[in-house]
Amino acid sequence: MKLVHKAILYVVIMLPMLNFGQYRKLTYEDYKNSTAEKIYFVNSETCQEIDGWFQEDFNMCTIFLFLQTEAESDDKSEINIAFEKEFGVYYFNLGCEAPEQKCIAKYNHQVFEYLTGQFDTKWISKIREDSIGFKDWKKNKS
Repeated sequence: MKLVHKAILYVVIMLPMLNFGQYRKLTYEDYKNSTAEKIYFVNSETCQEIDGWFQEDFNMCTIFLFLQTEAESDDKSEINIAFEKEFGVYYFNLGCEAPEQKCIAKYNHQVFEYLTGQFDTKWISKIREDSIGFKDWKKNKS
């Protein structure tokens, strides 16, 4: 009987812990159904869709940190992938022609708050400094 209790305890407690924060390679469908695809259609006047989109991404485990850089070659560097694996968020480079910065910053600010709630300040020294809105968010938190 004790063996059965241990097995149940393992399944109930340990397996979810093993899955939490696991890195997975995103599929085309993941991108298509996420803010990474929708961000180009945000209402740039109000950014009203952002809260709902962030919640959907959270529910689907596809939270993004948006960047705007010309060089796409470093998007999947070892350092970026290590951050993604450790914290369960994905970098997404919007390239040269990004949508309204204030809406992207609003989304990223929600990601920063999520990371703080989950990992305290551990993530701050490891994030890419060019994550849209990070410098302003960090300055306002000081």
